[in-house]
Amino acid sequence: AVICGAADANVNQDTWPFGCGENAMRAAYVGAKSAIQGFALTGGHCSDPTKNTIARQGGGVYLDSDAQVLDCIITNNIACQGSALNGHGSAYNPVAVALRCLIADNYSVDGIKNEGTKENQRGSGICRRTTLASCVFSKNWGQAFGAYERQYNYHCTLIGPGYNANTPTVF
Repeated sequence: AVICGAADANVNQDTWPFGCGENAMRAAYVGAKSAIQGFALTGGHCSDPTKNTIARQGGGVYLDSDAQVLDCIITNNIACQGSALNGHGSAYNPVAVALRCLIADNYSVDGIKNEGTKENQRGSGICRRTTLASCVFSKNWGQAFGAYERQYNYHCTLIGPGYNANTPTVF
């Protein structure tokens, strides 16, 4: 089954803010101590790229405290922070979990830079504040603070091209 987010039809989708705006929707929000399993989460956009709130985080999925995303495909999402997935929690103590997911073709865009292509934006992280295990990453784009920010990774594979790697890497 597929869960689709949506771009804001009232803003530009080909240049900044790339569909992120007041009427945009992330693909999924997983509440505290809940889980989502076996879905494709696609087309999500952050709803406010200019404010530092959860509205600019988790274009694909936002995971509240102790939430989990399992066996999902998370692809083609755009947000300023954690474009594929963003977990709730402190900066250095992720409390959300992603297990056995394919995470591909997601873009982190800058909340204030209004020029350039999706590939040269300086958004903050493809995945943030999440413990990742047995996941595969391919063709994701994110720059500021690293494409994968404030998380723990176990037995994951990065496959390029994209910002993350040019050759497969296991970390």
